[in-house]
Amino acid sequence: MRERSESWYEYRMAADPLEPVASAARLGDVAATRRLLEAIGPTVLAVVRAVLGRANRDVEDVVQDSLVGVVRALPSFRGESSVLHFARSIALRRALGHRRADRRAHRDDTVALEELPEEAPLRDPGESPAASVLATHRRQAFRALLDDLRPEQAEALLARVVFGCSIEEIAAETGSPHDTVKSRLRLAKSALRARIQNDPLLLELSESDDDEAL
Repeated sequence: MRERSESWYEYRMAADPLEPVASAARLGDVAATRRLLEAIGPTVLAVVRAVLGRANRDVEDVVQDSLVGVVRALPSFRGESSVLHFARSIALRRALGHRRADRRAHRDDTVALEELPEEAPLRDPGESPAASVLATHRRQAFRALLDDLRPEQAEALLARVVFGCSIEEIAAETGSPHDTVKSRLRLAKSALRARIQNDPLLLELSESDDDEAL
């Protein structure tokens, strides 16, 4: 039994290079904690930006809150998923929680106008006005959709759309069966299609390449 346990632990470390770093951080190793935060930082930032918008003034605060949340949650991490997925899940929940709090406070829930030049120029060279507006509006629809999805569906969709992960990669990271991941993505994409179909602007822009339609 001991040999089997040791073999499984070695397999997990080999499959997930952050596992030994997370294990050391869980035991209070300050240097390991710093290495872990440096390793997961870019992913956490990407998740928060995807949910809140690149130029949202609260991005930095939510990123810091997410990183602190990862460190505090390490004692509960049992290796059922990859360390990176563990961090991504926490970041997603913190970012979605922040969005919902903003909505309850009656703050603007759309992409801020000052965000557009940085994240989505109104008119890129070679891109029609229709395509540019459509891309911006789709991002807004995507962020709003994340609020409504079940957490596991939102995580799968985020991994697929934002990080370009394959179904196999998502399954490996989350410790979920391949078919389960496919089902989560199917349900999430169905919800996204329904949101687009119920949005007159998205439908009009996606069906027309005529700049004069704007």
